[in-house]
Amino acid sequence: MDRQLPIAAHVPPQMRGAFDARWQRVADCIALRTPDRMPVSLIAGFWFARYGGVSCRQLMYDQVLANQLGERAMLEFDPDIGGGPGRSVSWGPLLEALDFRQLEWP
Repeated sequence: MDRQLPIAAHVPPQMRGAFDARWQRVADCIALRTPDRMPVSLIAGFWFARYGGVSCRQLMYDQVLANQLGERAMLEFDPDIGGGPGRSVSWGPLLEALDFRQLEWP
């Protein structure tokens, strides 16, 4: 492994092999080396609402629900990298507090 990630210290021992393989796959691509296979990323934004059968507005305002849907999708699709919707779409209260007007949300 070229470089250790700080998060690696928190990976349970039984998951360490899979974590290392995924990290190596991504690191190989970044270094322009040929990976064992192309890494798969799940960065889905508002798709998580459709996946969970909820409205985009619910996803924007319910951080707990957004995280639950993200975790469910990560476990089901098992991507190499990705993040739940909490980081990308659950900003409703923050945008309201900032009186953000550059976009109209659901």
